[in-house]
Amino acid sequence: RKHSERTRIGSMERCFQIARHAGRVTSGITSTCRRLFPYLAPDTLIFKTSLSMNSNRTVRGGLAAFLLFSLSAVAATIKDKSGAVHEGKIHGTIVLKADERETQSEQDPSKTVYWASYTVINGSDIAAIDAKGIHLGSGQPVGRFDVKQEDAPLDDADVVRTSVKIPPGPFGAATTKAAGTVTRVEYHGKSPSRDTVVGEYRADGEKGEVRHVIEIETAKGVVKVPVADLVPLAAE
Repeated sequence: RKHSERTRIGSMERCFQIARHAGRVTSGITSTCRRLFPYLAPDTLIFKTSLSMNSNRTVRGGLAAFLLFSLSAVAATIKDKSGAVHEGKIHGTIVLKADERETQSEQDPSKTVYWASYTVINGSDIAAIDAKGIHLGSGQPVGRFDVKQEDAPLDDADVVRTSVKIPPGPFGAATTKAAGTVTRVEYHGKSPSRDTVVGEYRADGEKGEVRHVIEIETAKGVVKVPVADLVPLAAE
C-alpha cells in the first residue's frame, strides 16, 4: 500500500511539473499520458471530453494533473516474493486452476481419471495479484471450465485451447486432443480468487501455449514475473 501511494504521489508531482509547462491540450495532456502511462488508450472518453473543452492555461494545467493522477489509480498491481510491487497493465489471457484431483476409473480400475477446473481471465480485467489472491476488476472472466480426462494427465495448454473455443453460455462442451471432456460452467467465483495461477495463455493457431510467467507493462517497460515468484497466498 505504501509503495502504491508513493507511486501515485510521484505521478501527481510529475503531472504538476508538466502542467506548469503545458501548451496546447493535445500536447500537454495526450503526449504526457502516452509517455507516463503507455498502457492506456489515448482515445478514451475522458480524453475526448478534455480535448473538447475551451480552457485557459491554468485550467489546462489543473486538468492535466487531475487526469494523470486519476489514470495512475486504475493500474493493476502484482506483488512478488521479494515484496516488490509492479504497477501497470497485465497483458494476455491469464489461466487459473483449482479442484485438481485424480480418481480411479469406474469402467476400468486400471486407469486414472484426471479432473480440474480452469478459469480464464483477460489480464486487463485483473486489478491485483497479492497474498490474498487474484482480485478481479469490473470485468467478468472469459469463462470457467470443468475438465475430466481418462488415462492421460491434463495438458494445460490443450485444455485452455479447447476451452476458449466453446461459445459463451452454460454447459457448452468440447473435447481435448486426449479425448477429455471440457464443459463450460457458470462462474460463481469470488474476488479475490485463491485458485492457482498457472500462467499466461498465448494463442498461436492450433499451437497455443501456456507460459508460466505474467507480463505487466509498467511506466518503465514490460516486466515479466515468473509464476513461481508470485507472493505466496497468506493463510485464511
